[in-house]
Amino acid sequence: MNFNLRNAQSWVETASRIKQFSERRARLSYRFHSPSSPAVRMLAYLFVSGDDLTPVRQPDSPYYFAYKGFPNTRSTMLVAEALADKGWLERSFFDRHHECAGCHSHRLIVREECPACHSPNLSEVDLIHHYSCAKLSPEDDFRRGTALVCPKCSKQLRHYGKDYDKPGRVEFCGRCQKTTSEPAIGFVCQDCGMRVDGDAVNVTDVFSYSLSDQAGALLATETAEVEYFPKALLQAFPDELQRRVLQLSHSKECAPDFVVAEIQYGARDDLLRNKGEAAFRSMRKLLADNLQGLLGDNASVHSSHDRDYVLFLGVDETGLGAYSASMLNRSESVLFDKLHPTLLVLWSGREGTER
Repeated sequence: MNFNLRNAQSWVETASRIKQFSERRARLSYRFHSPSSPAVRMLAYLFVSGDDLTPVRQPDSPYYFAYKGFPNTRSTMLVAEALADKGWLERSFFDRHHECAGCHSHRLIVREECPACHSPNLSEVDLIHHYSCAKLSPEDDFRRGTALVCPKCSKQLRHYGKDYDKPGRVEFCGRCQKTTSEPAIGFVCQDCGMRVDGDAVNVTDVFSYSLSDQAGALLATETAEVEYFPKALLQAFPDELQRRVLQLSHSKECAPDFVVAEIQYGARDDLLRNKGEAAFRSMRKLLADNLQGLLGDNASVHSSHDRDYVLFLGVDETGLGAYSASMLNRSESVLFDKLHPTLLVLWSGREGTER
């Protein structure tokens, strides 16, 4: 909504918006006035704003879109999908994007490429067919100054339609010098440079989300119980992390606040490209062991085949900050290859706990 100081209608619309916000805020159950987890925060935001969670075009984002009010697009998608799987949000198709398998960016360019070497350096050239020896090649192969000479039988071609014809055009590769009548389609990520064949590129659907009737009723009542950790998000975790999260979420005693974060590796693609999967996994394992040693009883590190997670106890999302960055830097400092680790918070707080 754009506010125009000199436009009377703009004042009316703004006042109406503020009144709507106030009325919906008054209807929100007091238990959600200070949400402590991303999921509850999202539900409360949608309820009070009265708006859907709708993607907005944002070319400078690696996802090429963002959700208004939520700065971390990937974390927002994970939470929204988990809530939709549980029935708290309803999905509506918005768009279909191609996604980089390496860094998850949606900023991919599509291009025609040489099937042999994947170079996009293609140019269209005429084919010449020499009747007497059946030689079929690009015109440049026949060109000798101003004359046309067959590279196979060395005869000069003088008369079009009698000595030769031009049956069509092909794409000529400036890198490997090969020709093709059917260029390949390839995708290249503009953020990490990863290339993938057109028939193997990941496709992801982008959705907008709205509160379900079930969620609306929950947010406006003082008696309904709050659902705990989203099952869809939980199922992606290693078994031991699932067990600990369920234990914390459903504890009837005074369980501590907790944060679940995924370790992101900024150097992942470079290491995979230069040293391979085994070296990358070895560095991951060393960093995870170092991090666990530094964190002690304050947190636990959990690993699956391709991801690493940290479960922090007794803190909330705002309490991580410099502490987690320091722990990651110290864990990485003794490694031969740098991983450039950062944390992506997937969940914080303990839903259903009154504060």
